[in-house]
Amino acid sequence: MAVWLGDVSYGIYLLHGIMIWSILSKMNPSSLADFTILEYWFLMSIASLCTLVLASLSYAKLEQPLMARVSRK
Repeated sequence: MAVWLGDVSYGIYLLHGIMIWSILSKMNPSSLADFTILEYWFLMSIASLCTLVLASLSYAKLEQPLMARVSRK
């Protein structure tokens, strides 16, 4: 688990801001003020899960094949 998290950490770094911004930008600003703390943390948990999935996919489909290609030369 720790090795996997280390492998995808750069993708998480790149994607987390985009993910949070994209979720919050689609919402009405006045509705954000009405969120309870539980609703806010639920929303951020969903954003975190989506970020982990996207970072894992980008690592498996982009980073790993490109790193293998470069290391063979």
